[in-house]
Amino acid sequence: MHDMPLGAPAPCEALTLSARLERDEGLLALILNMFPGWKVELRTVKVGRVREDRRAEVWWWAKRREAPTKALRMAGVMPYWFARPTGDDLLTALTNQLKILHDHRG
Repeated sequence: MHDMPLGAPAPCEALTLSARLERDEGLLALILNMFPGWKVELRTVKVGRVREDRRAEVWWWAKRREAPTKALRMAGVMPYWFARPTGDDLLTALTNQLKILHDHRG
């Protein structure tokens, strides 16, 4: 049995992390291509509730490049940055935003 450095991921965890990063990069490229009217970023968010807890997660953030009109905001278009915990969740949210924009275009 080989000794692993303390805190190092097990080989299967590292492979899973690598596969996830590759998938996330592909999904980010897809989202940026499908939704050019939106700024999309991945940001690290602190999830610990106390100062000493340094746990963090990567969340997916989006904001419309053009500020929505009052009518679009009333219809449900998000006027500010909003976040979702996964790329799939953000893709769903952006698809919903696109539907609102389509349904309320002038």
